[in-house]
Amino acid sequence: MHIRLFTCPDGKWLRGDVQPVISTSLGDVRFTLTVNETNVLGAQPSIGYQLTTGARIHCWSNGSVEAELLLCRPTFQLPEGMQVADCWAATWRIRAIEDLSGIEFRAFFDAEARYDDWSPDTGEGLTAMERTAGAVVVHIGMEDERWLHRRAMRGDGLPARLLPFFEEIARSFPSEESHLNLGREGLIARFPGLREGELVQFHFVVAWGVRAWPDDVSTWFAVDREPSDILAGAGVSMTGVQ
Repeated sequence: MHIRLFTCPDGKWLRGDVQPVISTSLGDVRFTLTVNETNVLGAQPSIGYQLTTGARIHCWSNGSVEAELLLCRPTFQLPEGMQVADCWAATWRIRAIEDLSGIEFRAFFDAEARYDDWSPDTGEGLTAMERTAGAVVVHIGMEDERWLHRRAMRGDGLPARLLPFFEEIARSFPSEESHLNLGREGLIARFPGLREGELVQFHFVVAWGVRAWPDDVSTWFAVDREPSDILAGAGVSMTGVQ
């Protein structure tokens, strides 16, 4: 199996049992894609490739969907005085092989991951949650309804056919029945079905560090990334995203 959905320099094959996780100070964060409600990708090891930038691409394919998950450090610049221990992004790119009834993206902490407290931390185009243990903090973030709508309007990794769906969820924001949800375990994004050949790109960003003062929001700023920040960090181009 080769990289098909990202345009990038050739990757070095790692092995066939690579786990698609981001390891933080409080434990691993995992990523899954559920297709047609029952077909879960990402829960099992995958074919993995290492790029020269340090990024990794995990690949899956079955009769319903081609899926690739890019894990990399995005490019970013924090406001003066802020810093994080590390920041990684997880970007899914999927193409429907047949019509799909629905897709769901999840980013969640391992059951063994430690924490003392958690809280939602949403705003400014970002749906996010944080876990803390003492002064250590981990944020997971994704674009909110309004930012997804903006991306759909640009035709940036979201099918033009789904623009009415993104218009509706942006108009109803915030809503208790959102297609974007968060909890102590992590984040979930649910999209309607795709038609054969349609391609979707969606990302999560994870950042962690030690709070230098009680209201230090460095990790929150770090996870507020555009798709272009992520692809630039990985050395991957936007070519082929419609």
